Amino acid sequence: MRAIIKRVTQAQVNIDGKLFSEIGNGLLVLLGIEFRMFVIFKLDL
Repeated sequence: MRAIIKRVTQAQVNIDGKLFSEIGNGLLVLLGIEFRMFVIFKLDL
């Protein structure tokens, strides 16, 4: 997981060209999360 925190005077999120959310002065947090699946095999010989 990674995060970037940035002080902004204005920020907005557009999805498919449409405004989804916006803020004025404040903190912008970009958060990246990655899920990994681990498969464990056990062989009984």
